[in-house]
Amino acid sequence: MERTDYDTVFGCPICLGPKQSMIFGLCQHFVCAECLYDPVQLSLKKAFQACPICKAKNVFPQERPDIPDSTKQLMEIVGVVKCSRKRCGEEMWSWDREQHDSTCRGVTRRTQARRDVSPGRPSCSRKADTRQMAKRRRSSNRGKVN
Repeated sequence: MERTDYDTVFGCPICLGPKQSMIFGLCQHFVCAECLYDPVQLSLKKAFQACPICKAKNVFPQERPDIPDSTKQLMEIVGVVKCSRKRCGEEMWSWDREQHDSTCRGVTRRTQARRDVSPGRPSCSRKADTRQMAKRRRSSNRGKVN
């Protein structure tokens, strides 16, 4: 199977994104929980009283179910990964991770600055280094008696 096949076969047919939280309907079609359920009430959205693929009625649970670990593992096997940064958590295809990492909104400024400094170039945080050295000198001088 090619990547584009995975996108269409295993992605959510509504948001078109890769998700680990897929809900399988009685008709065997699946849609991500974020599309199916209201985020506050956790109840099925009215638009999904019928399957968006085959139009069969009452195939998805009325209340958002817990996603079984086996479903999450299946989605990981086909290539769905979740950003490991606490401030992000976005789900993507494993082959899109490198691109995501370069633009991730979960990266702190400090981490971004470290990543932007190339090995052959001096650090832009020279002032910070100077401040830290001065602070160390002051603290070591406090302990000395003249």
